[in-house]
Amino acid sequence: MKVIFLFRKAPYGSVNDVEGFRLCTAFAAMEIDTNAIFIDDGVFVALRGQDPKGIGLPPIDAAYKKLVSLNVKLYILEEALKERGISKENLIDIEYKLINRSELAKLISESDFTLSF
Repeated sequence: MKVIFLFRKAPYGSVNDVEGFRLCTAFAAMEIDTNAIFIDDGVFVALRGQDPKGIGLPPIDAAYKKLVSLNVKLYILEEALKERGISKENLIDIEYKLINRSELAKLISESDFTLSF
């Protein structure tokens, strides 16, 4: 089974990303082929150096390390970065792959389930 998690929303203001990361981790821990893809405003989740302690949330860095340790493949939609003026240098310091819209469509078509957060 192959599952894709689409992270589409900005990282703060809701529990979407936290719950998405939690579920993504659970699927990967069950040795399910799991991918996390950051699109739309979800690319803001992939910015490095975020410190949400001021709003009572833990740093997201540990979550990325956990996903990678569970063999979750991380992808970031390049067009979404360009549309938001985000450069690759501002992204997380963890292994990921930049993809375009046609690669995104291919990944989704090859998955058994796609969950959007």
